[in-house]
This record gives sequence, structure tokens and C-alpha cells, in this order.
Amino acid sequence: LGMAAAAWAALCAANALTLAALGVRAPVLQVSAVLVLATFAGTFSGLGGIGVTEAALIALYTRIGVDTGTAAAGALLHRTAYYLVILGWGGIAFLRGPRAAEQDSGTLSD
Repeated sequence: LGMAAAAWAALCAANALTLAALGVRAPVLQVSAVLVLATFAGTFSGLGGIGVTEAALIALYTRIGVDTGTAAAGALLHRTAYYLVILGWGGIAFLRGPRAAEQDSGTLSD
């Protein structure tokens, strides 16, 4: 539970820092609330989240005072970096995972 909380806190901080890099000083608490609502929108949309989450982020960022262009840039910049990191580490794990585990144990599993 603690690790999940730390991961969520890091995600919220990363979103706030992305906006800060674009010149927006949005409070982390507001960014966190936006992220919660956008994540729910993406999850419960039935569309898999990609696209819906970003649209919700942009709409909600504008509600906390971020101009539309910067909100779009911040949402898309962070989400692109987020998925690139996931795909990078996931790809490495996928390529190394089963074979490395089999070599370490000395046996082949089903």
C-alpha cells in the first residue's frame, strides 16, 4: 500500500513538474485532484483510457486556470513521456524476463 501511495504521489508530482516546466505554477493538490478525476474518466469510459484521459486532463487543467494550449501541451508531454518509460522498461523486462529466470534457476518451466 505504501509503494502504491508513493507511486501515485510521484505521478502527481511529475504532472505538476511538467506544468511547471511549461511556466505554470499549479498547486500539487489541485494537479492531484485533476489527475484523479481524469484517471477515473479514462478508466470508466470503456475506451481503454488513452485519449479520454488526456482530453479530461486538458479540460480539467483549464478549470484550475491553465490556458488551453498549455494544458494540452502539459497533458500530452507528460503522457508521452509516461508511456515511453513504461514501454522502454516493459520491453526490457519482456525481452529479459522468462529467459533470464530460466537461466538463473537452471530449469525450464512451462
